[in-house]
Amino acid sequence: MPAAAHAQRPVALTATVAALLCDDAVHASLPSLRDDPERARDQGECMDVLSPALQLAKARDEQAIRRLVDSWLAASRAGDVDKVLDLVADDVVFLAPGQPPLRGRAAFAERMVGNQDVPLDAQGVVEEVRVLNGWALLWLRLTVVMRPRDGGAPVRHTGHTLSFLRKQANGHWVLARDASLLAGVPHQHSHETPATHA
Repeated sequence: MPAAAHAQRPVALTATVAALLCDDAVHASLPSLRDDPERARDQGECMDVLSPALQLAKARDEQAIRRLVDSWLAASRAGDVDKVLDLVADDVVFLAPGQPPLRGRAAFAERMVGNQDVPLDAQGVVEEVRVLNGWALLWLRLTVVMRPRDGGAPVRHTGHTLSFLRKQANGHWVLARDASLLAGVPHQHSHETPATHA
């Protein structure tokens, strides 16, 4: 194949080849690398050569995950259940303090439909994204304000979530596991004066 054709190969393919050549070999040999300096040197040289392609692929995955977060928050604010469901795995599991695990996309869809009459405003900040072998760890700082349509006081939750995402065969990322550490914030009436400390 002409050299030009090699130069035009997608980064994703290059990263896949890199993973096949190095990743499994490195992980398989980790216990023995300390006792075999020559083998450790060979593995290190391999990763030095292929590292740029892997790093670029990881950066693209991280960007895709950040876009997923933006899409999730926007769809939640818009009440777009179908869009949110497109972003979760069939076997998704949600964990929250004091509640049993919510298992599967169908159960999550039922929960979302049941809450459609409660508009919410969701704002999040990505604190950390780590990508490894088709999985990603996502740490998100999140604030959710739910405003009942009957005019009741808004309910505010804020805190952190820790999630695992999985890369699909089509290259899309979906939420697979989610642990919520959000806590309710008491509503403060506008006429109340915030407490001050001496």
